[in-house]
Amino acid sequence: MLLENNRLGNTVITSVSVSKEFKKLIEENGISATNALRKGIAVELFEKGIIKYDTEINKIRKEKTEEFFKFMEEIEKFNERKDNFISILQKISNNTNILLEDIKKLNKSENIK
Repeated sequence: MLLENNRLGNTVITSVSVSKEFKKLIEENGISATNALRKGIAVELFEKGIIKYDTEINKIRKEKTEEFFKFMEEIEKFNERKDNFISILQKISNNTNILLEDIKKLNKSENIK
């Protein structure tokens, strides 16, 4: 990456390879390489914890991400409860089977007498 000074600030001179499909999407959607680079750098600095990147879309993204993680927590809690419930049902079933076997044994012993 090459930096050149101009009266407005620094100019970054670089090249980036993209797939044909990606290039087509860039052209079809009128995406500016300059804006894409600026946003990309801002996102990288944000992810490294160096700056805040509080655009409206990122506020919404953060909110939706938090909602998603809360939802995933609820699913985990539900699955834990479900697993506990299944375990209880299995114990009840095992105990019922044991009781039925005991009843059969008692019936057989009473029939023998």
